[in-house]
Amino acid sequence: MPNFKEITRLWFGYGDIHKHTAKLYEKMQSINPGPSVLVAVGRGGWIPTRIVAASYESKNVSVSCFNVTVTYVNLGTPNEHVVLVQGLDQMAIDSLLQKAKNGHNIWIIDGPYLVGRSALFVKNYILGIFKKNKVDQKVRIGILHWVQFDSCPEAPWRKQALLEPDAWGAKIHNSLKPYVEYPWEYSDIALFNKNSA
Repeated sequence: MPNFKEITRLWFGYGDIHKHTAKLYEKMQSINPGPSVLVAVGRGGWIPTRIVAASYESKNVSVSCFNVTVTYVNLGTPNEHVVLVQGLDQMAIDSLLQKAKNGHNIWIIDGPYLVGRSALFVKNYILGIFKKNKVDQKVRIGILHWVQFDSCPEAPWRKQALLEPDAWGAKIHNSLKPYVEYPWEYSDIALFNKNSA
């Protein structure tokens, strides 16, 4: 959670998540169907990635999942930026490269997409691996909730993402930058239900 108060909050329950994840999967398949590699942006992309992977599996389409974890440093200041916490180990890199050479789609998956820095960081990290290993493969971004906003008065250096994701489950506009709330961020579902009411 940010160390300063966001102006507004958007609440999504489990029903919303499954409905929007199904739409995300459908858009991903409409862009480029077939075997895919999903790279979850840790932490926001973990659960959406798992649900999207289940959609691939239910259709008997080959899917592999990896995780790249990032975090913000200097959060709540104009100097905030994304850093790598956990990248891919060599076994994962070898598998990713082989799948890319075999023509698998490569997707970066994240939950909320407002400023877009985490997903873009992970995309560039994967593209860096491809460049280093001379693999020419497109990397796309799939987002559960693409949230556009006009301003963020408490943190005016935060601007909405300029790069449109390749696929999304739901697109929302809010005049002020919101904090996106998911039920898995709460240790007690009753607390989530109380706060989201």
